[in-house]
Amino acid sequence: MFDIEKFWQHFNDEMRARFNEVAYNAWFKNTKPIFYNKNTHELKILVQNPVAKGYWEKNLSSQLIQSAYGYAGIEILPVFQINENNDSPERIVTPEPRYAIQK
Repeated sequence: MFDIEKFWQHFNDEMRARFNEVAYNAWFKNTKPIFYNKNTHELKILVQNPVAKGYWEKNLSSQLIQSAYGYAGIEILPVFQINENNDSPERIVTPEPRYAIQK
């Protein structure tokens, strides 16, 4: 049987070795698996916000799939869900121009 908690620890250990601390904290620290369907091999993963969801889908899902295959010999289908109960709100920062634009 596929134990998602043990696998997630294994995957995080791999990623911690591969990424620097800042990148690891940004993409992995607040991401966690919430459900694994043994029939469809769907692994539902909770991510912090839409930016993290896009990054995982585009850049990290293939590493997750490869890690699961190496760990348990199964092909998973990662599905990313945004955490609607996130306590840390997204902040959009708009930089101030260095010089005032004259009209």
